[in-house]
Amino acid sequence: MRAQMIQARTDQTTSKYDSMIHSDYWAAIWAKRRSATSEREWIALLTPEEFERVQYYYFREYEDLRGQYFQYLEGYVTEQYWDSAIRTQVERLIDLAVGLEVKWDTEMQKDAFRSEVIEIARQTGRGSLNSEGVWE
Repeated sequence: MRAQMIQARTDQTTSKYDSMIHSDYWAAIWAKRRSATSEREWIALLTPEEFERVQYYYFREYEDLRGQYFQYLEGYVTEQYWDSAIRTQVERLIDLAVGLEVKWDTEMQKDAFRSEVIEIARQTGRGSLNSEGVWE
C-alpha cells in the first residue's frame, strides 16, 4: 500500500510537470517568477489571466498537500518524509498564499491541515493571517 501511495505521488508530480511543459503559458509565468525578488513582486508582474492560473495552481497544490498531511497523520507517510519533503512544500505554499493574499475564513481555519499550515507559518516567520483572514 505504501509503495502504491509513493507511486501515486510520483505520477501526480510527473503529471503536473507534463502539463507545465506542454502549456504555452507556464513558461512565461515561471520566467517572471525567476526574475522577481519576492512572491509579491512576482504576483505584481502577472497578467490577470496568469494571476488566475497561479491561483488555481495554489488551490491544486493546497489540496495535494492536504491529502499528504492526512496520510501522514494516519501513518502512511513517515515523519522523515514529512519533515524533508512535504513540510518544505507547505512552506512554499505559505509563501504563495502570502503573495496571492489568499483569504481563509475563520471556520476554515479549524481544519487540522490549516491549523498545521498556520503553525508552520508561525514557526518559520513566513506569514500570518490578519484579522480578516488574509495571508500577509
